[in-house]
Amino acid sequence: MIELIHGRGQLGTALKDLIKNKKVDLKEDWFIYHTWNFIDKSENVQREEYEKFKEFVDKHKGVNILFISTLSENHTPYEHYKQLSEAYLLQNSDKGFIVRLSNLIGKGICERFKKGEAKPYGTLELMAVEEAAIRILKFLSSDKKLIHIKNLHGSKVDAGLAYNLIRFGK
Repeated sequence: MIELIHGRGQLGTALKDLIKNKKVDLKEDWFIYHTWNFIDKSENVQREEYEKFKEFVDKHKGVNILFISTLSENHTPYEHYKQLSEAYLLQNSDKGFIVRLSNLIGKGICERFKKGEAKPYGTLELMAVEEAAIRILKFLSSDKKLIHIKNLHGSKVDAGLAYNLIRFGK
């Protein structure tokens, strides 16, 4: 059994579809915690997300928890509290695991490019939502007893190129 915690959004939908439509060979039950406010990256909002996560971990000791985190290295409260959550999970649960994802194509930076709210800089690492969901479920079904943190890298692309592709035809 896999239980998605607040399985909304693009990733939640993709995970639900895969779980429903395909057999996922798991030997144990799992909670996938992937809910997080990535739109409002203010200190107060991100601290609240962290506190909710700590409460969830404390209530579910002894069960498998997969926390969906980020590979982003921006210096914002979002990344700070995601990293604090990773540390909290590893320190407070023997059955805590983390998957760090690159930018997903869709909401987030891609949507901000499309709306002209962000300017390109450097290199982006992008991954399709469906690919992320497949790789997350593959991680859950693998022998991961010694690996508690898994980085799932996407494809690296020049941010300017990504920006121009997203804005093409506008």
